[in-house]
Amino acid sequence: AEVYARQARRRLVPASNQKLLTAAAALVVLGGDHRFRTTVRVEAPHAGGVVEGPVYLVGDGDPTLSTADRARRARLHRVGRIEQLARELRAAGVREIRGGVVGDGGVFDRARAVATWRRSFPGVESPPLSGLSVDRNVAFGRPVWRPEERAAGLLRAALEDVGIDVSGPTRSGRAPEFAQTYADVESPPLEVLLRAVGKDSDNFTAEMLLKAVGAHDGGAGTTAGGAFDLHRSLAARGLVLDGVRTVDGSGLDDGNRVTADFLTRLLVHVDADPVLARPFRASLARAGVDGTLERRLLGAARARVQAKTGTLRGVSALSGYAGPYAFSILLNRRGLNAWAARRLQDRIAVAIVRAAPAPVPLAAQAQPVAGSSDVVSTATAGTGSSPARSRSNASSSRIGTPSFSALARLEPPPAPATR
Repeated sequence: AEVYARQARRRLVPASNQKLLTAAAALVVLGGDHRFRTTVRVEAPHAGGVVEGPVYLVGDGDPTLSTADRARRARLHRVGRIEQLARELRAAGVREIRGGVVGDGGVFDRARAVATWRRSFPGVESPPLSGLSVDRNVAFGRPVWRPEERAAGLLRAALEDVGIDVSGPTRSGRAPEFAQTYADVESPPLEVLLRAVGKDSDNFTAEMLLKAVGAHDGGAGTTAGGAFDLHRSLAARGLVLDGVRTVDGSGLDDGNRVTADFLTRLLVHVDADPVLARPFRASLARAGVDGTLERRLLGAARARVQAKTGTLRGVSALSGYAGPYAFSILLNRRGLNAWAARRLQDRIAVAIVRAAPAPVPLAAQAQPVAGSSDVVSTATAGTGSSPARSRSNASSSRIGTPSFSALARLEPPPAPATR
């Protein structure tokens, strides 16, 4: 049930709070146990250990596929490794490949970034996107703009390291439909991948997952296709997406629009479904513990707030769970002071947490920000007949007008039916 809302239906830029939509849609469309499967295929069985044609390295959109060296340095566990594919191919009896190695990332389109991103974002805020990505398409600290060819080259080197002779070109291309699978590796389950999206706010993984949503069941592995299926999948569950516009999966694009009302309804909806709630909540940063909230909310709210942060120029957001409440705080304003915005969000989150044991709903008191004509809402705990007052940042910093929705109380899960 909604407890408090202020300008909750204003369409605002969500920044990385957009990742909440991406995560929810990925869980709905793909499922928390979904794994991305990268394969090595050949056109015909080898004869006497010799593959006459090429071998195809076929991507499935796995954002974690790695070389053993990067997996070790980054402490990645249970991710697919290129070297494992080479070992499996040798175990299958292959000793020579005469047609080279072809990298196939055709599960996604060839757009390496979202066309409407700021010019400085591609390769910086997110590495290049591809259906066949190894080491996040980064080599020696620089983005790789021809990822399929590089992936094919890495497999070629791994094949030679295990004693398989390779001749012929290393290139990108498409595997024929009739090609047979000789080796495969899988990603960790989606519910594990989502922790990079929610806790660490990883833009690359979020964008890859949105394309994967679009590519599911043979659909379009494009950002636009993923955005369409995101809306369709959430609408099919009864969520009304009025005021929501999805341009990308990470929130880097200024064209994304959400309302705080929608974000709170999404949070409540997900929490009511046990299949979605556990992996979704596990993906969020915990106040004072990990992710982007590791150094925030270190006092009374520590470990009691699970939320997604969001920051762009002129945008600051915090949405998630605090005690028995779902909340969303969105701030948009040119010249927004990010530090002051986060301080306001933290004060609100602490107030919600402190109110959690109270037998009465939260109250809210709007207070003006010094030096600004805007009004900022702050949530405080109502412990008696009159609400406690909590003044927002009283400096001349321009905070802007937040859309602070929906402090909504979460309904307890239904009791199991008795026989």
